[in-house]
Amino acid sequence: MTENRTSLRRGLAVTAVAVAALAAAGCAADAEPQAAPTPSASCAPAWEPGRTDLDYTFEGAERHVSVFMPEGADPAAAVFALHGSNNNVDLILGVSELERTAAEEGFVLVVPQGSVPGNADGLWAWNVPGVVTTAEVGAPTESADDVSFLADLVDRVKTEGCVDTVFATGYSGGGRMISATACERPGLFDAIAPVDGLRAGVPQQQSDGSWAPDPATCDPAAGTPVLSFAGTADPINPYDGGGAGYWQYGVQTAVERWAAIDGCGEPGVESPTAGVSVTTYTQCGDGPVVSYVVDGMGHTWPGHALETQAGYASVLGATTDLVDANAIMWDFFAAQLS
Repeated sequence: MTENRTSLRRGLAVTAVAVAALAAAGCAADAEPQAAPTPSASCAPAWEPGRTDLDYTFEGAERHVSVFMPEGADPAAAVFALHGSNNNVDLILGVSELERTAAEEGFVLVVPQGSVPGNADGLWAWNVPGVVTTAEVGAPTESADDVSFLADLVDRVKTEGCVDTVFATGYSGGGRMISATACERPGLFDAIAPVDGLRAGVPQQQSDGSWAPDPATCDPAAGTPVLSFAGTADPINPYDGGGAGYWQYGVQTAVERWAAIDGCGEPGVESPTAGVSVTTYTQCGDGPVVSYVVDGMGHTWPGHALETQAGYASVLGATTDLVDANAIMWDFFAAQLS
């Protein structure tokens, strides 16, 4: 994996130099020839290797973001990781162990905090477009525009982190938030990978009583590559639908809607190991759609911090080591770079 990423970086560097050379040639008739700057000279990350906690003002409100920079000055890309409802930056970092993956694979990890106060100090949620914030999370008198906040943060990360490509994952409510952002701002994220939270629009009840995504709330001008992880025994966001008002339709329905948005053909289904089903749409106009479903898994992050998550089994359900979400996720993201 490291060798592939090294080759990819070299290819991107060669491409950047070639583009710079062509631009210089186009101006040669009117200006003195100048050597094209090297990629390393054109941008240096603003943050030191390791974790940096940032606080800055967006639309009059103080927002918190944690950034993890890998070693070296040539990050492959940036990955946003959004925490769930009644959660925070430290909790998702502990559950996902994504800092370790970022260090191993060489990407910038960006972990922002939501705008909606949770049910205890230090806990937060996201103001997901189109859905009512639950009473358990709180109902702020003025809801922030978290889509615009993420867009602003993407611009900042590209500039200060020296990356051109930004991906996003999110757990639970964070997965719902990046799903909605991909609907409202297609192209902001180059691919998304929700864990226990894929959505494809606001739930709308049909004439027969069933639920489906309201197409008017997720009809982007362009699609987004999508990777999804879900468990069949999720008690919070049930795989087959139901649950809270923001959920209602099932995960497979959301997957099929994204396949339609991305212009995909028929999928292939395989079981790489017992208890795991993978549905893959590859004949797509706007990138692949891939769904991992784990039998018996609850509302948990697959393959990481199993002992920590097991401590909440009475609320979240079972963990699993059948799938390493981080490894699969980065392979999916890295494939979009080539």
